[in-house]
Amino acid sequence: MNAFPAKIIIEKNRIYSENSNKPHGSGVINPENFSPFPKNPVIAGVFKEIGLADELGSGMRNLVKYGKFYSNSTPQLVEEDIFTCTFLLTDKGRIVNKPMKLGESSEKSSEKSSEKILAIIGKNPDISAKSIAEQIGISSRAVEKQIPALKLSGLLKRVGPAKGGHWELVNGRLKK
Repeated sequence: MNAFPAKIIIEKNRIYSENSNKPHGSGVINPENFSPFPKNPVIAGVFKEIGLADELGSGMRNLVKYGKFYSNSTPQLVEEDIFTCTFLLTDKGRIVNKPMKLGESSEKSSEKSSEKILAIIGKNPDISAKSIAEQIGISSRAVEKQIPALKLSGLLKRVGPAKGGHWELVNGRLKK
């Protein structure tokens, strides 16, 4: 137990986080040869299988993957009694040429995915979210998040139960 508060600090030239840690090593973590260390692998596996946790180590991979996109650099990860993750920011690393509104890029990709979802359902009204996700190349959870929005906007309608029912496209779109 450690009373150290978890923090995210945003400065002009860097963003970093600090939180207490029970280290299994010491020093800078190299994402190339990082190996996650579960405190209880059985419990971690159960939570992963029921969808309440991600794959062990996926947070590290996502930090590196998305860190390159947002800051044009790999984060520095240091494991000590206090774990730190630091993203260095420079004018080259920031997207300064095109100001974006909050959520703009995710809205555009969501719109594209929604159109793809509707096209796939138009061809196969009995299709599952998992199958749609595989065809589009996104997670089934992302499909499941977009379907209620499509229903609310009046573009999609569910007929019958979750199992055994089918989808209908509405508002001038093809129907089954």
